[in-house]
Amino acid sequence: MLRKFGVAAIVGVLLTAGTALPASAEEEQAEEIVDVVEQAEEDTFDVVSENVDVTEAVDGDFEASTNLGEVEVPAESDDPIEIETRAGTLEIDLPGTKKEQGDLVGDSVAYPDVGEDLGVVVDATEDGVRISTVIANQDAPHVIDYDISVPGNGYLQLEDEGSVSVRNMRGKVLNWIAPPWATDSAGESVETWYEVRDNTLTQHVNPSSAVTYPITADPYTCGWRGCYFVLSKSATKDIATTGPAGALICAAIGAYTGGVGIVSCAAGYVPYFIQATRAYNRGQCLAVPIAGTGPKVEGGRSCR
Repeated sequence: MLRKFGVAAIVGVLLTAGTALPASAEEEQAEEIVDVVEQAEEDTFDVVSENVDVTEAVDGDFEASTNLGEVEVPAESDDPIEIETRAGTLEIDLPGTKKEQGDLVGDSVAYPDVGEDLGVVVDATEDGVRISTVIANQDAPHVIDYDISVPGNGYLQLEDEGSVSVRNMRGKVLNWIAPPWATDSAGESVETWYEVRDNTLTQHVNPSSAVTYPITADPYTCGWRGCYFVLSKSATKDIATTGPAGALICAAIGAYTGGVGIVSCAAGYVPYFIQATRAYNRGQCLAVPIAGTGPKVEGGRSCR
């Protein structure tokens, strides 16, 4: 029922794009698109990164503090997201052709109608910024551009596993963008990939004939150490008590993450065992890299 209502809400925004809506209707549409994104995340991931607190600033923008840096989400969709990093300000332009007022729903900022049958939800998490674009129907664009301004004349680089590194002019990694994902309203994965041209990140979404709209497609920008899949405490215990046997450890990690981390674990499994043991002894969680290098111990809100 939620998914069907979500489709109706998004399409309804687009059908009434030229008409001013009552505040209550706008708030309802913002809540609906956030519900669609949250459901897609639950269908896609066993563990979803916890959102951090987002507050509305005096100028109408939205602010959050993350491990990546201070984040400013714009009041209107034609302004960029600004992420303060150790190298300067990283700016990401939202997709769409229309200026849309952002609404704060919980700790998410929602733009239900950015034009062309698209809606956007922005979340700040402990480790980064997640931008979820909702494709309402088959007539909406399925090739979505995100223009990114990299500080210090930096650039984007597409990596072998599908992630994108954000690098300074000397090639040093400043940030990572996790491999893309896309999920339809039935919880089914949709084929998707990134393309990089200059400093434009393009996400391609290629649905099958059986897809159920809306589709949620998600770039996730995170810190210089990488993007991580946080295992539960019970999964961390299982891996820590497996014993220092590479094949067993990597297989166990893959079983909990849906395959994330197997390749990097196989290339060097000892750090995974050490970090899993350390996390288990502390009552914390093992974090497996989605993009970037090296496992780590996670004790934040996403560890449960």
